Amino acid sequence: MFGIFTEDKSIRSVFEETVLPAKIVIGDFNEGMQIPLTYWSIEQYRKSWLDALKQGLENGDHSVLAVSMYNPETVNFIFTWVIYYNGNNVVIQNKIIFAEEIQNFSIHELNEYAGEYDAYSEGEKVSEWYITLKEIKDFIVYLESRVL
Repeated sequence: MFGIFTEDKSIRSVFEETVLPAKIVIGDFNEGMQIPLTYWSIEQYRKSWLDALKQGLENGDHSVLAVSMYNPETVNFIFTWVIYYNGNNVVIQNKIIFAEEIQNFSIHELNEYAGEYDAYSEGEKVSEWYITLKEIKDFIVYLESRVL
């Protein structure tokens, strides 16, 4: 199973920010997170995820799912989950996009900022998870039922 699943009610974080508790599930792995709602609504996140997944599948390369979006004029970095496609197999990595390092950064081009797949970063093995293409397609169906 793969997906990013949210609770129904937002809360205030320890940083006094409105966030939506959520969980990413990747096979047997799951991790809690708090998705900030100060710039994007959950509907905008879901639309972004759906668009990124469809674009990645169409191009056969990767999809970038942002889970912390802030005003692009002031944001320093964005937490993401990047999905790399390899036939029927999928590799997922948790990555930070440093927006301040990207000239003409645009929230509408997140898929352009992931870079090529690399199992190593600065000589260290990157944490990654493996699922099937079917699990991605199942998440697309889930998102389509929730995106207006």
